[in-house]
Amino acid sequence: MGFFKGDPTGDDEKVIDALVKLRGRLVREITTEQSANIPKMLWKMTSVYQCLIRRTIEAADGLRSAWGAENLLTTITMARSLFETGAIVSHLTNSIRKATEAKDLEALDRVIMQARSPQILKSGSRAYACRPGRRGDARSKRIINMSLGHMRKIIVLSFISLDGVIQAPGGPEEDPTGSFTYGGWSVPYFDEYVGKAMVEQMSRPFDLLLGRKTYEIFAAHWPYQKIDEDPIAAAINNATKYVVSRSSLQLGWDKSMVLRGDVIDEIKRLKQQDGPELQVHGSGNLIQTLLRHDLIDELWLKIFPLTLGLGKRLFANGTTQAAFALRESKTSSSGVIIAAYERAGTVKTGSFAMEKPTAAELTRRQRMREEN
Repeated sequence: MGFFKGDPTGDDEKVIDALVKLRGRLVREITTEQSANIPKMLWKMTSVYQCLIRRTIEAADGLRSAWGAENLLTTITMARSLFETGAIVSHLTNSIRKATEAKDLEALDRVIMQARSPQILKSGSRAYACRPGRRGDARSKRIINMSLGHMRKIIVLSFISLDGVIQAPGGPEEDPTGSFTYGGWSVPYFDEYVGKAMVEQMSRPFDLLLGRKTYEIFAAHWPYQKIDEDPIAAAINNATKYVVSRSSLQLGWDKSMVLRGDVIDEIKRLKQQDGPELQVHGSGNLIQTLLRHDLIDELWLKIFPLTLGLGKRLFANGTTQAAFALRESKTSSSGVIIAAYERAGTVKTGSFAMEKPTAAELTRRQRMREEN
């Protein structure tokens, strides 16, 4: 069989070359609004992704003996990422087919807008061409970069009150610093719907980027949970934990490491490495550092319907100007807004003022200048 008739055939380079060409054509079709060819191309991409998934998983057996556990884990992680991408592409394909059959142009436009999003165009942008081979065989560990400029995303997941407080949402003893007495404020609103949203956000491949205090909270809790009963516990324990700390820290939790030296340089280096997204939970001080240096790519917020008045805030001393785009939002029956924002350039301004200001307006402006 040739490519795209059933299963793609040929060696890894041919499969990946085909995928690169398809991705380029897809982007051009979307960019130039020539949507007629998109359904067929999405089907082709799905076929190639499925082939890569199978090849990656098959390579794991050879890697187990040839490279050891660390490289095997890398292979499995990449397989999970490719599977996720294939699911996204398959969803888009089915949505386009249904919209086309129903001649629903509005629905088709919505799918095209989904396909335009960075989440779709960057999904699966790196693939490992893995072959079982001799130890140290460079070809066996070759990484194929299929998207120039791709970087790991830093995603902040925060529970936040209406007035911006993120301190101690999970319990009174979580973080009582500053005489904070409202610890556990999120618990009464945390229903099954919010829980499912958390599981969904943490079911994708990720590593953790944490401040010291949050790391210590997690390390005292998650290693003791039953990973076969709690998918979040399984995901957190499996993730690599990168910890930012100015003080000495005992790392008794598996797959944990401290970022030393210049923290900003180390975080930028992490973003440039191959690997899953970097999720930030809690870690209020670290978030301020990330905001100050514009290192946050997305904000996944759970906004709770209450005000607290006091407490550590998400947007505090580290906040600088930045624009965000709302990618997704939904609301639980308890009133929690679950919203995902992604960086969208710089802040743009405009004016609702009259083109020719009135005399009263000119007087007001003069008074404001004098007061300032």
